[in-house]
Amino acid sequence: MYSTIFIIGSAGIPSKYGGFETFAENISKLLISNYRISVACSSKLYKKDEYKSAWNCIDRFFIPLSPHGISGIIYDAVSILKAYRNADHVILLGCGAGFLLMFLPRSFRKKIIVHIDGLEWKRKKWNVLVKAYLHYNTKIAMHYAGKIIVDSNSLEAYIPNRYKSKILSISYGGDHLPDVKRKKVHLNQFALVIGRAEPENNLHVLISAFTEIQELDLIIISNWESTRYGRKLIRKYAHNQNIILLNAEYNKVKLQHYRIQCKYYIHGHSCGGTNPSLVEAMYSGLNIISYDNEFNRTTTNNLAKYFKTKEQLVEKIRALETGQAADNSIKIRAYALEHYTWNKVVSEINLNL
Repeated sequence: MYSTIFIIGSAGIPSKYGGFETFAENISKLLISNYRISVACSSKLYKKDEYKSAWNCIDRFFIPLSPHGISGIIYDAVSILKAYRNADHVILLGCGAGFLLMFLPRSFRKKIIVHIDGLEWKRKKWNVLVKAYLHYNTKIAMHYAGKIIVDSNSLEAYIPNRYKSKILSISYGGDHLPDVKRKKVHLNQFALVIGRAEPENNLHVLISAFTEIQELDLIIISNWESTRYGRKLIRKYAHNQNIILLNAEYNKVKLQHYRIQCKYYIHGHSCGGTNPSLVEAMYSGLNIISYDNEFNRTTTNNLAKYFKTKEQLVEKIRALETGQAADNSIKIRAYALEHYTWNKVVSEINLNL
């Protein structure tokens, strides 16, 4: 009889939100050959006709709560309780409800692998109290979990020495992307950004730069209406001719069409570790200009172009446009093919279950 793995903490599968959902979906597809997999899903993000208990032979259980904010704590608590009753192994994505682990029997805590999700408590969108809560929960989760996943080697410096023996360095894959052919529309005439409308993703900096680069379009695909920050940017820049602000898109084929047609991919994320959208851009062989921090440099192996300010971004684009800077997209893709595959991710997980 197969052992059962519960994957909890994400919004659910198939992926409709972000990195954790992409992670849960792709490791589930590979782990299912040797384990029974059960994934927690929020019914708030799926239509009623999608409420099927199984997806691609993977069991799902739906919880009628949002996986975000205060309700996310209850969402995680319900998931953990269900896992406690039924799981042989648990992969917990995120530490928002990390304090719950201290109430579980020690024998069960050893079965839990926690993915700590970068430096969540440093995000600009959180107030002081929320940052303190998230930092505390991360510490609690690291203390009580059997293993800790960090998705970037740069994150290891932030893990206390007493927990370093628990660390599993596991990143993301990029080989789930669909194989699509380049269309002739918009060929190499725009820069592309894919990311949530959050201050730490620096969309305001990217947009501001392109008010000075009129000869090139900027397409940003984001959940504009979901955040105050996003709504403010829509109101301010919706009428700029070369700035195209598109609503969030989760159709993988459509997203890949945008990727392979863009001239540059701009990654503004400033909170580490490894951002799945950056891995996907690398795997797609794009010419990447990334926000300059230790996490993005580690992910791209220092092969991209980097910026921190609007002025630096304008300078990097001008240099590429005039041929003063080299296009490293071939080297970036080669690095991604070697380091960012889901088989590699699942092999590391299998070794530690």
